[in-house]
Amino acid sequence: MSYKNPIEQAITDPVLLDKEIKNIQTVLGTLSWLEKSFGRAFKGTRLKNGRKVNYPAIFQAWKKDYYDAFPNDNIQSYSFIYPDPSEITEYSNKGTHQIERDISIILFFDMEKIDNTFQYRFVEKLKEDVIIKLATLKPDKLEINRVTDEVEEVFNDFTIDEIKPEYLQDKYGALKFECTIFYKNENCILNTYTP
Repeated sequence: MSYKNPIEQAITDPVLLDKEIKNIQTVLGTLSWLEKSFGRAFKGTRLKNGRKVNYPAIFQAWKKDYYDAFPNDNIQSYSFIYPDPSEITEYSNKGTHQIERDISIILFFDMEKIDNTFQYRFVEKLKEDVIIKLATLKPDKLEINRVTDEVEEVFNDFTIDEIKPEYLQDKYGALKFECTIFYKNENCILNTYTP
C-alpha cells in the first residue's frame, strides 16, 4: 500500500542484521537532502491483472501494513536497505559466528525538489555524499562492491515494468550500492557433537 507520509521506523533493541541496518539507516538520515531514511525493505508481492508483482515493501507498524517503495513523487528523496535472502555464517572455535551478508542500499530522488536551480544531473554529487556518510561506519563492517545509477537497474530485484514512465525522466534519479556487510553473533553456541 502507498501512503502520502510514510514513517521512518527504527527497530528498538535490534540484533544481528537489523542492528547493522539501523546503523546504516541512522547514518543516511544525516544527509541534508534525504527526506526519508527507511530501514529494511522486504520483497512484497501482490496480484495485478492475474500476474504476480514484486515491489520493495517497507513495514509501517502504525498501519500494520507495507509502504510500496517503488519510485514516486510523494517524497523528495528516500532510501532503504534490501538484504539478500541468504547469509554466509562462519563458526569460530570460541562459539561465536562471523556473518557476511550482501545488501543493497537503494536511494530514489527528485533532483528538482532537492535543488530547483540545477543545470545538470548531479547524481555523482549525491553518490559522493552517500559514500562519505557510509565511510563513517567502521571500515571492517561494510564493503561497497558496485554502484548502479539507472532507475530500472536500481530496482531490478522487483517487477520493473511497474515503475511509471514519468519516474524515468531526467529530473529523477536513483542509486543502488551493492555492499557486503560483516557482523557477529556474540551469543556463544558451542558445538557439543561428538561422534
